[in-house]
Amino acid sequence: MADDDLFEDTGDFPFSDLDDEPPRSQGGTRTYEEFVAEVNRRIAVLQAKTQPGRARAAAAEWLGDSADTRAIKPLIQVYLSGETPRGVKRAARTALSKFRALDRALVRDEGESVEDALGSPENEAVVELIKDLAFNDRKPRRRGRGLLYMSGLLTILLAFLIVVYINAPEDTVRLSDIQLSLGGGDGDGDGAPTSIPTPISTPIPGATEPPTAIPTATPTATSTPTPTPTPTPTPISEDMLRQQLRELYGVLSVVDTSRGVLDQLDINWQSIFNDPTAGSRLCQATPPDVPADVTLPAGFEDREPSLVIARDQINTGLALLRQGWTYWREGCAAGDLAGRLSLGQQTVVTARAAFNQGRTFLDLIPQ
Repeated sequence: MADDDLFEDTGDFPFSDLDDEPPRSQGGTRTYEEFVAEVNRRIAVLQAKTQPGRARAAAAEWLGDSADTRAIKPLIQVYLSGETPRGVKRAARTALSKFRALDRALVRDEGESVEDALGSPENEAVVELIKDLAFNDRKPRRRGRGLLYMSGLLTILLAFLIVVYINAPEDTVRLSDIQLSLGGGDGDGDGAPTSIPTPISTPIPGATEPPTAIPTATPTATSTPTPTPTPTPTPISEDMLRQQLRELYGVLSVVDTSRGVLDQLDINWQSIFNDPTAGSRLCQATPPDVPADVTLPAGFEDREPSLVIARDQINTGLALLRQGWTYWREGCAAGDLAGRLSLGQQTVVTARAAFNQGRTFLDLIPQ
């Protein structure tokens, strides 16, 4: 995946070259010129300190859904300003996370621009979503989080497929295994189907159907259910939030820094690429320990969704890192590291993408 440059060179809105008529002929609610005017109006509302906080927050939300990259700089300015009310700052942060997730969701080659990538068939679904948001004013079902979760889902799904591939013996990955692991099965035993077909039997000549018994309802005394007390969630304080941020950043400082656990694995595979016979020397070193998965106390899902996504991304990277080092040790034992090079390097790339994704969402949280 190419480095994200959406925030570095915002450029023009991807559909600025459309003619005036198509949006309306396709059922849109506005032309491109009308869309540009609406973007400018919303930016003005966002930046106006005299506007009510609710109106400024609504403008930020709309700009995040618009996918117009010209809104990025105003959103950043409002988000970084110490005079911005908390509600407006939160809305600006959420809007920026949508642009970040959009950039991550695009399929791009190295060095390919955002505009060129949007013209490729691989990004057709993303393009249609942007058109609906821009010209038809249709919002995602999960307002404020649609693109946010899209990015996380793509990385998690890719990481999951890599882990399944590494763990499975050659040519034995079954679709049913993947469906069950993704929640498609019932989780029992070997993943057998939950519904069993009813066999069609041949009727015996002369046989008669037994009479069907009619069940008789037995009256029972009405009982009053005992009310179950609802536990009161512990409010998430700023100190608790900062503590979790320190823990997550601490994990990243161990695994995804220069000479960290991930970097060591990357260097090992790069050494095999440069010298396929280097395994005998590299395998003498003891593989480093990978930190345990990160857990969050209850209540953070509502208090700070970005922190939950960051945790999931970091844990995904940790799982891949463990699998990567296991794969390396198995290659050392079998003496076939050169034959494992491609998948080993791909695991490193995918783990690093998950850690980068986690860091991106952590950076969106005020500290």
